[in-house]
Formats: sequence, structure tokens, C-alpha cells
Amino acid sequence: MSTISAKDVIVRYGHETILHGVDFLARAGEVTVVAGPNGSGKSTLVKAVSGEVASSGAIAINGRALGAYEGWQLAAQRGVLAQETTVAFPFTAAEIVGLGVTAGATRVARPAELIEMALDRVGLAGFGARRIQTLSGGERQRVQLARVLCQIWEPLSAEGPRWLIMDEPVASLDIRHQIGLMELARDYARAGGGVVAVMHDLNLSAMYGDHVVLMKSGRVAAAGAPEEVLRPDILSAVFACPLHPNRVPDRGVFVLPQSALAQPALALAAE
Repeated sequence: MSTISAKDVIVRYGHETILHGVDFLARAGEVTVVAGPNGSGKSTLVKAVSGEVASSGAIAINGRALGAYEGWQLAAQRGVLAQETTVAFPFTAAEIVGLGVTAGATRVARPAELIEMALDRVGLAGFGARRIQTLSGGERQRVQLARVLCQIWEPLSAEGPRWLIMDEPVASLDIRHQIGLMELARDYARAGGGVVAVMHDLNLSAMYGDHVVLMKSGRVAAAGAPEEVLRPDILSAVFACPLHPNRVPDRGVFVLPQSALAQPALALAAE
């Protein structure tokens, strides 16, 4: 099965339950967006399905139970772009990207060539010799994306589709690079891989998501195509403020954040 699936997943940090019996499905060939308010469990969900936090319930990648993968096998099948990565030493961009080069990621390039290809793919051609500390926040994030791409360069492997999993990948990027990253994600999916992305930007979610999962309070509030999920009643309930999607002919839905100003007192209200 060319999916990432989760059934009745529960995650606890100490005595606090973060995910309450969550069901989740992402299909290869699609961009699956996970959205919702702060603290809704989005990041914890993607960490659970990628094997980065302990959970109960059933999780499978391409029909194989997550626990059945050896560490190296899992690394070859899915790459994870974290929301934030701290680098304490003065590595160059090429050295950081090279950490993602794995045997079998691609047969079309040697490691040094793959590093250059990955940097070029994220718009950082010629940055290989730059020290990571000299780069902007957005450039650092794109270096980390290049590293992840090296890990899963070819969307299809002998074991099935590979998966690009990203936690708030556009948070530190300007609008041009946000669109570029989302185009990259869509291209990866169209080539047969799968993409799971935690997003806050509902308009980018509507533009690029084939499947949208809305989270609230550690549970799935709604899941489906953007036009099925990004509806006034659902969005207003999930985000606790009035939100009114609209539609551009032949372009799908978009969300008007201005509608939330109907209740300005909610701006700093507790969730």
C-alpha cells in the first residue's frame, strides 16, 4: 500500500496526552497538509508517523508497520524536515547537505554532484562553501531541505514510494521561496513520492494540498479535499474565530483572514 496510515494513535508526554486516538492517512502521489491552531497536535502527529516520538496505536508506511523498519531502512524511505534545526559547529552548507547522502538515494550522481544538485534545487546554487552561521534563517532552512532531499532524492525506490515529511517548512521563507518550496513538494508528489506538510498558511494549503487534515485539541477535526475542509463552519470552529473562504474561478478556495477582525478581542485569547 502506497500510504502512510495511522489508526487510534495516542501520544503522551509524561502525564499529558497530546494525541487522543488519531486516525490519519496520506497517499503517495499527493500533498497532504496538516493544519490547525497552535498546540493542536500537528507537529506531534507528524513526529509520530515518522517514528520520531513514541506512540500507541498502529502506524504503517507503505503497508509495513513502522516498528518493523530498521533505522537505516526508515531513513531511506522517509526524510523529515524539522521546524527548526540548530547547528552548533561552523559547518559549510555542503557539509550539512552531505549528511543526507545515503546509499541508494540515487544512481544518477556521485555524492558531490548530488549535493550540488540539491542546493540548486532549493535555490542555493553556489552556496556550498558558505558557513551555515553566515546564512539567513530562510537560507538555513533551505539548506536543511537540501539535506533531506539528498536522503530521499528519487521519489520511488524498490521498497515503494519515498516520503517527504515537513514541519512548518515555509515559516521562515519569503513569499517567493514559499511558493518555490511548495512547487518542489508538489513536483515530488507528482513524480510518485508522498508529501506530508504541517502548515499554518491556509491559502498555501488550499493551493497545494490534495488532502487537508485539520487538527484541534489533539484530535482530527476534519479531513478531505481543500474545498471540503476549508469551509466557514469548520474553520471558524477549529480556529475559534470567524473565517470565510472564498473562491477564485479555476483556482480553488482561499481564506479571508480579515473576517476574523469581526471579533478583535480574540486576537490574544487563550485557545
